[in-house]
Amino acid sequence: MASKDNQISIRLDDGIDKLVELLQDDAIKGKLEIRERVGAEFYDKTHGGSPTPPTRPELCKRILQEAIRNKAALLKPSSPGRSLSVVDG
Repeated sequence: MASKDNQISIRLDDGIDKLVELLQDDAIKGKLEIRERVGAEFYDKTHGGSPTPPTRPELCKRILQEAIRNKAALLKPSSPGRSLSVVDG
């Protein structure tokens, strides 16, 4: 179980809802393309059913984590007093 220090609660700005919906649509489109390429029966058996878009919280979590990793990658680990260790989990 994650500690409360790893949890955040945020309210997205107005207008972001539509962008999140576009990203969800894009994610399901990608999954449907993969399903078509590998075959519906194989995909459904392997993934436990037909594709569904990621939930809003999961999608936002993925985007935030990627943004944080990208921002952290710009830091220079050799700077005095700074170290960078990224653990994916």
